[in-house]
Amino acid sequence: MTRPAQLEYRSPAAKTVSVGGDFNDWAGSAKGRFDPAAGRMTHKGEGRWVLSLAGVGPGRHEFKFIVDGDWEPGPNRTFFLDEKGGLTDPTGGIVMVMLEDAVTVRVQFSPLAALPQFLEKETFRLLPHGTVLGLTRREGLHGRGEEIDLHCRDLDPTANLRLEVRGLGDKPVVRPVHPDGLFRRGFQSDKPLGPRVEGNPPSLVFRVFAPRAWKVVLHHFADPLRERPLGTVEGKRDADGVWEMRLPGLPWGTYYGFTVEGPAGEGEGFQPGRLWPDPWGRAAVFHNGPSILVDPAAPGHGFQGWTDQGFHLPPKSDLVIYEASVRDLTTHPSAKVVPDRRGKYLGLAATVGTGAGIDHIKRLGANVVEFLPVFEFDDDPPSTYHWGYMPALFFCPEASLALHTLGGQVNEFKALVNTLHAEGLAVVLDVVYNHTGAPQVLMGFDKKYFYRHDGNFTLYNFSGCGNDFKSENPMARRLILDSLEYWVREYHVDGFRFDLAELLDMETLQAIEERLRQVKPDILLIAEPWSFRGTIKGRLRGTSWASWNDDFRTRVKEVALGKGTAADLLPVLRGSLELWTDHPLESVNYVESHDDYTLTDHLSRRADRDGSRHSETDVKRNLFCAAAVLLSPGIPMLAQGQEMLRSKRGNHNSYNAGDEVNTVDYGLREKNAAAFRFYADLIAFRRSEAGRILREAGSATCRTAERIDGSKPGAVGLYWKPTGSPEAGGDAPSPLLVLFNAESHAHATFHVKLPPGLWLRAIGDHRRFGPQDFSRREMLVTAADEDGVSFDLPALGVEVWMPGPRPRASL
Repeated sequence: MTRPAQLEYRSPAAKTVSVGGDFNDWAGSAKGRFDPAAGRMTHKGEGRWVLSLAGVGPGRHEFKFIVDGDWEPGPNRTFFLDEKGGLTDPTGGIVMVMLEDAVTVRVQFSPLAALPQFLEKETFRLLPHGTVLGLTRREGLHGRGEEIDLHCRDLDPTANLRLEVRGLGDKPVVRPVHPDGLFRRGFQSDKPLGPRVEGNPPSLVFRVFAPRAWKVVLHHFADPLRERPLGTVEGKRDADGVWEMRLPGLPWGTYYGFTVEGPAGEGEGFQPGRLWPDPWGRAAVFHNGPSILVDPAAPGHGFQGWTDQGFHLPPKSDLVIYEASVRDLTTHPSAKVVPDRRGKYLGLAATVGTGAGIDHIKRLGANVVEFLPVFEFDDDPPSTYHWGYMPALFFCPEASLALHTLGGQVNEFKALVNTLHAEGLAVVLDVVYNHTGAPQVLMGFDKKYFYRHDGNFTLYNFSGCGNDFKSENPMARRLILDSLEYWVREYHVDGFRFDLAELLDMETLQAIEERLRQVKPDILLIAEPWSFRGTIKGRLRGTSWASWNDDFRTRVKEVALGKGTAADLLPVLRGSLELWTDHPLESVNYVESHDDYTLTDHLSRRADRDGSRHSETDVKRNLFCAAAVLLSPGIPMLAQGQEMLRSKRGNHNSYNAGDEVNTVDYGLREKNAAAFRFYADLIAFRRSEAGRILREAGSATCRTAERIDGSKPGAVGLYWKPTGSPEAGGDAPSPLLVLFNAESHAHATFHVKLPPGLWLRAIGDHRRFGPQDFSRREMLVTAADEDGVSFDLPALGVEVWMPGPRPRASL
């Protein structure tokens, strides 16, 4: 009887190791119930862990190791089983065949493959044509095994090349040749792309990038349905893969698109008969196109020109972000927006003076609005509810959010930004460059150039959306950089939050920072620093980037639910300096976002997670979390409606759940008035002079805080003291004592040594907060209190104490 194959893992430090793969529903996570025990490995001693593959069917399988409960970073691992259950490698150990340049093909072998030493140039044959002149053996980088460079001639980079290798088995192995190396070294252009007016006399120039295309044709029309064609122009290709088409001129409002012909076969995406919108175009008829030729300088559709010259993004230390959807903010009748403008750019702009929308955000005290994606996205049919995380065109505002959808979206979005700036609110856009949605425009211009894939041209999917954008290729990176700069210059956007930023290569992230800071030195850049592949938390430290802090999000909510201790809470309350930041302002602190449950639903102990039916304890936990966000150093972020205890009735992924689930009901502000006031007063305190030390934490003024232990495991305090004396020039911030009791049912006591003087309580329970409440309790610390003073906090209580005014000296 054949012994079943087994997987092995070696780690002397690991306490538990499991395997999640396609053969066990990824340890249950594919069905929403992650269970590391589903693939638990057996420890055989000396750090050796094994798992039998008995019962796993033959063929190719993907998997990852789960070490101490954490998925290992990086791409999925792969193994093959033959019909007898034995491990095998049907490709002879070839990992990748890559076209490095116009005369070199590189063959990469697996580190586990025994590379035959008799390989000669005659062993290899290029299909459909190409001649191998010789070969050079080389050591693979980063432990990737051996590699062979084939020196060739007569290679056609636009052809669908394949490499036939003989001598690795009974039959020749044929592998596709990836053009990635050539992509990284060639096909780079700095010519302006998209539609432009150039020359004297002026002419209209269209340029698109399609490096391996054989033919690109511009088609233009008089109507959006393309029923009245005006003509075609065949493009001319330069050596860098840029196609150019010139016309004497076209009227603004003309509709246009491109047909693109190129190689067919494995891994290709060319569709010769299909009309594609312009990837560098400025507006489109929804996500499928065609593109619209718009005059960026023309007024109209609610916009008569910029009046925001005096607006500036507040200092990063003063920011309070409000994450919101343009659509959600005005679809409910309580937004007081006329029906045809609900869910629209102009509808939100019209909420000034209504008490909803913009007025509501200002009343709360936030000063940055972070919009869910507004790039033209895959909503099919148009206007179907969607968050926008399936982008189609990186330069185009989403048409379904406009009142006038055939070009009006450009000025309507400008009008919204102009209004927000006039009301003192900065604008940050959530942008998605890690993948694309339908109609997959870039695949029509060169799928192999713009998307990552494995050796068999299977698209990588660490985004979870079917494809991963290949940001490391020069012109893919340029597409990102050009679009970001365009949104800053054309739409006066103040910053960006990057969805699944881990999937953008580090060189691109660095280039984004460099390019945008040249355009707008105070640009706000925020990364969601993870993907299904891994995380880059900490790799952006020391830069101007901030990152969403999932450590903060998880720890605060878990401690509020009684599932953690003060030791878990302390690092995130001090700016995550002990975890992965160099400065607290590298951390965006939050407990709710568009993803997952609302905070109210997450904290609900109901089986259906319907937080709209909250208990008093649920509310106390919510406000405890709010205090943690707004009384910690870093950049605080709230999600739309969080301040009103908004519930989505247990829906944890409402990206397409419709307006009924996602809309913001401003009636909740009155229904949950105490909670709203608590959030608003916390923000006011944070932004006031009294809260200055929290904003300056991590700087020379105040590097960090002294830890104060409470009498219970869930109780912790922080004593923030300035580096210098408050009297030194009158410039040092006032100290603060911040106490948290996360115990759900028990009081906690703190014993703290404070300098003599009058101390005022700024917050003492969940209903009273703010400068107007300082008189509600005060305490005089004298020399007799040299051993410290005691504080007693109720369950889920938070207190903030600050020095009071010094008594006047007697004359």
